[in-house]
Amino acid sequence: MDPIVIAFFSAAAIVIVYWHVRFNDNAKYQRLSRRGAKSIQRHDFPDALFHYAELEKLALRQNDSATANVFHFVAAEGTGIASYCLEDFPEAIVAFQRALEVAGKGVEASVASHVQILCLLASSYQSLSRADESRQSFEQLKAYCQSLAAEEFSETFDFLDHAVAMIAGAQQYELAMSILELLDQQLDRLPNNEVHQQRLQCQIRLANFLYAKDEFQTCLGKSESILNDESTNPPLLAAAFQLVGSCQFAFGDFARATQSQQSSLEQIASYANASEIAHSKYTLATYLLYYGNYQQATKLAQRCHPTLKREYQFSDEGRRFLLLSDLPFLFHSGDYKSMSQVLNELESIPKTLGVRALTNEASNQCWRAQFFGDLQCFDRAIACIREALDSLSRMHGDSRHDSIVYRILLTSFAIHLGQLDEAGEQLALIAATQKSLGSQNYSWSTSLLSVRASFELAQGKASECLSTVESAIERLNETVLPNNTSYAEQWLIRSQAQHAIGDIESAINSAKRSISKREESQPPDHLRFFASYQTLATLYQQLGQNEHAIEFEQKADAIRKQCDLILQDATIGTGERELNPYAV
Repeated sequence: MDPIVIAFFSAAAIVIVYWHVRFNDNAKYQRLSRRGAKSIQRHDFPDALFHYAELEKLALRQNDSATANVFHFVAAEGTGIASYCLEDFPEAIVAFQRALEVAGKGVEASVASHVQILCLLASSYQSLSRADESRQSFEQLKAYCQSLAAEEFSETFDFLDHAVAMIAGAQQYELAMSILELLDQQLDRLPNNEVHQQRLQCQIRLANFLYAKDEFQTCLGKSESILNDESTNPPLLAAAFQLVGSCQFAFGDFARATQSQQSSLEQIASYANASEIAHSKYTLATYLLYYGNYQQATKLAQRCHPTLKREYQFSDEGRRFLLLSDLPFLFHSGDYKSMSQVLNELESIPKTLGVRALTNEASNQCWRAQFFGDLQCFDRAIACIREALDSLSRMHGDSRHDSIVYRILLTSFAIHLGQLDEAGEQLALIAATQKSLGSQNYSWSTSLLSVRASFELAQGKASECLSTVESAIERLNETVLPNNTSYAEQWLIRSQAQHAIGDIESAINSAKRSISKREESQPPDHLRFFASYQTLATLYQQLGQNEHAIEFEQKADAIRKQCDLILQDATIGTGERELNPYAV
């Protein structure tokens, strides 16, 4: 679940009680404030800024100071929220301070607006490393919440919860936790029969923090405890099932992850709109894809894609979500032309500032790396994955699971180029991080075994390579369906190891097994058949079976030419990073 998406519903907090407004200007005010709030809900923040700027101009034309202040407040709050979401924190601070200043002149702002402004103001200061001012804003929030009557605080709970989600989305977990603790303390003021669901909602939010911090086991336990509470309502059940599924997916337990996401979808279907249901179905389709149920995954993704496109096409963040969601399906199908277009479109989306920009850049570069890796352009793939790692290190350091995934890719590319020192260094870094994570298996565990096997083979340790491949196949047997294409990779490495020890017949059989595994779900001209065709051509040539050798060499050449044509059409570069002056 993306907490930022949910948080934007807090735009509804821009509701002001006001009097003595002229009819014509009132109509303009209503139209501009409504359009601004709607743009925020659609993540179209530049459009929201435009409407709030027009509202500010309208405020300046008012003769009545009370009316002008109402307009100024709504314009300032809306500008602050949109600027915060664009990670333009200096502008957000100016706007939020302006809103508080106007509120002090007698504007009857909603309690929800007030707490939201103070939350996001504290976060904006923290994003600029202005810790004292952030702490001061938090203390103001704390004092304000404590001054509210119990019924007033009850009404503003959801807005505080949404603000917490936004702050967590900026990866400011300490501040988010502080606000969450404040929420919990304030709930003590309300009767127990009124606050149970709110307490569960706080637990869901805490579980989201744990997941975002890669504390999957703790998150899993907390989420399962929410599922065991008989009074949990459908929205919270859906969120808990989704978190359980996300953790299971992180552990590489794709079968259970799929089941949990299906349970989440069943809950969501009982209360949500078409867009939320489509979003949940797309997540399920992605899980099915990694599990190996390719046909069902593709059909499900195709069915819900039009609904998601209608929902997200209006904003940069929405377009980015859709494009990134499409990439796993395009890679599996081998539609590299569409992949090239998607990657170019991702690069064309304007970059924001701050943590989300680094997250987006890391993800974009990772997909580019895989694109170039499939095209056998390993030098360009390495350049992309280094960019991705650089972005991650500026956010999290090397303890993140994503960094392990990226280093596995970097290791694989380095082995292809014969850069064994680089590959060994990356494996050592992975091992150190893996040790700190414990003995739990993860979604990347099989991929790590694969690159270790390839590294051992490159070092001339064919017997050790075969043993590692067997471990990888055992792991696959436990986690994915028999037709999963990951098996093809293991059989190819096994073939190469058998070739290295001189068992040519077994090597041919393994290479053929690799091809047959991939043919179960991918077209025979898919670029990932290249290594298997090339291996078989070499093996048959050694046996003197030139007819078979030529057959597979021709297939490999056809894919090589296909790679050249794709590269000629592709204009994808490694991207030019924009440094963020506000990075935490």
